Amino acid sequence: MTYFRVLFAFVSSWFIIGCAPHISEFKYVSLENVPEAEVVEVRQPDIEGVYFAREMPIYYKMEFDEYFLHFTIDDSVYMPNITVEAQVKDDGRTVEIRPAVDTDDSHLRGCRLIRQILSSIKFSVIYQSCNLGDRESNISFEVILDGNVIREDFVRFDVKGNGYYFLWDAL
Repeated sequence: MTYFRVLFAFVSSWFIIGCAPHISEFKYVSLENVPEAEVVEVRQPDIEGVYFAREMPIYYKMEFDEYFLHFTIDDSVYMPNITVEAQVKDDGRTVEIRPAVDTDDSHLRGCRLIRQILSSIKFSVIYQSCNLGDRESNISFEVILDGNVIREDFVRFDVKGNGYYFLWDAL
């Protein structure tokens, strides 16, 4: 009975002083349903405080006639995200990639979408404050080879859950 009283007093004090634990599902961007995307690396998420997580794809590769696209999931942050990088097959040519604006962004209503251009061959997209749920979404981009846009395309992705994390909310 004493154990219950101590536990009750401890938990009650959280609510009295305004602290409450929030349990959230860890979500990540998945290209597993994209037939052209080859899964290159699978591992446990590298983030502190995520429990009950399974191994998940971290790195994908897609091959095209003149270039490769590499997709990397940053598993060290809580928000769904992906980095896209282009690599040319022929060293004598230059390839660039840049994010494009989605023409159908109805699935992103209420989201804060952060696009970061990291270099001429690399950009990242972070989906902050989003509830993408199990809906299919896409990453739009343009591929530029030797100064000419050779491909305007998108890759469909899913947002999947993988474990849970706990955050404290305090007033």
